[in-house]
Amino acid sequence: MSKIQPKYDPTEWAKKRKLQVARAKALREQRLKEQRALQARTDGRNSSQAPAAAVAATTTTPATRGRPPASSSTNMFLAAQRSPGLDMRAAHTGLKPPTSSQKTSIEELLDQSLKSMDSLDRLSEIHEREFSSDPKRYGRTHENKRQATGGSNSVRIRASESARVVPVSHASQSHEQNDGYMKQWHQGYKQLQQSETSKSEQKDIPTPKRKGRAAGRLLARLNSRPPRKEVAARAGRYRQQQQQQQQQQQQQVEGEGTRTHRLNQNMSSMSLAPSQGSGLGLGWHRSPESKEASPPVHIDSSGRPILCMSVSNTEAVVGSSDHALYAYDLLSGAQSRQMYDGRNGHREWVTCVAHASDGRIVSGGMDAKLLIWGARGGPCYELKGHTASVSAVECSRKEMFAVSASYDKTVRVWNLQSRRQVSCLVGHKAPVLNIDLAPGLALTGSRNGLAIAWDISSGTKLATLKGHKGHVTAVSWLRPSDATLADPDDLSPYIFMSGAQDGHVRVWDLRDKREVANVAVHTSSRGAGAIAGLGVTSDLRTVVSAGADRKVCMLDVRSGFKVRHRATEHKDFIYELKVIGDLAISGGGDGTLWCHSGTEDRGLWSIKPLDNAIRCIGNTQNRLIIAGDDGSAIIHTM
Repeated sequence: MSKIQPKYDPTEWAKKRKLQVARAKALREQRLKEQRALQARTDGRNSSQAPAAAVAATTTTPATRGRPPASSSTNMFLAAQRSPGLDMRAAHTGLKPPTSSQKTSIEELLDQSLKSMDSLDRLSEIHEREFSSDPKRYGRTHENKRQATGGSNSVRIRASESARVVPVSHASQSHEQNDGYMKQWHQGYKQLQQSETSKSEQKDIPTPKRKGRAAGRLLARLNSRPPRKEVAARAGRYRQQQQQQQQQQQQQVEGEGTRTHRLNQNMSSMSLAPSQGSGLGLGWHRSPESKEASPPVHIDSSGRPILCMSVSNTEAVVGSSDHALYAYDLLSGAQSRQMYDGRNGHREWVTCVAHASDGRIVSGGMDAKLLIWGARGGPCYELKGHTASVSAVECSRKEMFAVSASYDKTVRVWNLQSRRQVSCLVGHKAPVLNIDLAPGLALTGSRNGLAIAWDISSGTKLATLKGHKGHVTAVSWLRPSDATLADPDDLSPYIFMSGAQDGHVRVWDLRDKREVANVAVHTSSRGAGAIAGLGVTSDLRTVVSAGADRKVCMLDVRSGFKVRHRATEHKDFIYELKVIGDLAISGGGDGTLWCHSGTEDRGLWSIKPLDNAIRCIGNTQNRLIIAGDDGSAIIHTM
């Protein structure tokens, strides 16, 4: 087989050649100065010693007659001028290389070499223009072909773009391909709209009267359709089913009202009564794939990894790495809308999303944008203020405000009605990663191991708590994590927790501004695992933590937050943790979902809904929503 010849790039050759010419000019000028200085010294010496010069002139040979005295630098310069490189340059410009018989001075040689280099520059510019006008001539037609690298799941992209290797099916590849993908999507959508309009126009065209067999076929087709009475009966049955479902949901909410009142009393008196569990918690003690459960609903969005999720009532919204948000109707199990177009939307990955109290949606992305979307479509508004990637956003469930955290090291409070910034909380010295809200309070953690508690109303810092090593990856107030059991805004906690890359869970008392407990939960002799999430069961007796060491741990609040149980069923890193009632549901990097009991300290069931990592877990009264790197969402109904 013939060897593959390396590709010739005239642009790089011209740049290198120009650099060489500049260096050669500088060297020649320096040597010329030295030669002139040497000549001046020799002339002065000849004027003072004329007899010696006369004797030297009589002893010169024909080869050296008529030339200045030679020095070591002069000899090197003459040798360089007589090198094969000078001969080749002279052949290009029509000059003849100097020979030993010719009497040529240093100035003439320098002038000839500079002229040859100038002509070479002109030749390189002409060749570069020919190359850009006719790329096929220089073998550039196959540049776009991908070449597989040996033994690795990767491809090499065009050399004109970069020389790096991009992994296949990796999340980071969407940065370079999503724009083209979305353009194709919009083109297909426009073609679909055009086809629908053309069909509607064809329907509006009056059809001529048919005669004979054609008229008979048309009458038979019309008679085969169901009568209007049957259609009306079907619509009536559908309305009755919808009304019955709404009544059942209202009854469930009313039944949970007494539960909420009892939790508030327990929190105020700090008497931890045993939990009887809600209907949701008791329902999910059985596997979603059991006979009692309904078949799961799969919703394919874009095939790109889903990074965040927010669930409210009958709607779930996810943010994807294709720069778009997707809304799912949990009743029908279908995608209701897509929040992205050519004018509005994110230009980078969507990293966080939250529902406001009025049903609107707030989303943040790596493009430093914080956007507000209407509850049922409509325009999109931008909350301007952040200058770096938005890492987290949380909305109050009762008041019209939101709190966002960013890599610009700030925490900002927004009024959602006026769409303006209320305050900017400055205190972190590193990017802020996470937020957790309480009535009038906010808790944030950053990449330098600090956790800060804020007073949202006054915009002041209440406490700065140090101790972690590495990033603070999770923060949580000591309150029930399940929003379906009790509204967290009804509780006033003063104890909160933080987890970090060092595998430690630290418990803080905001009243004394001190550390209550420091538990090495996800550490071992082989190292520490970063904490992926923290949660609290409904009876406030157990704190659940999940980490990169593939373990789910139960901490007993009454015994000083000591580790009561460690579950080791996961075979891959844990990326998401959701506490529902007394259950801890965790998702791993291999697409496996595990459910553990916070009261019985054991695993209840496991399923594998996805092939890749589970990034998001959400829930309502009777539904469990799962999404991740597969780019699809799965809805389980119990």
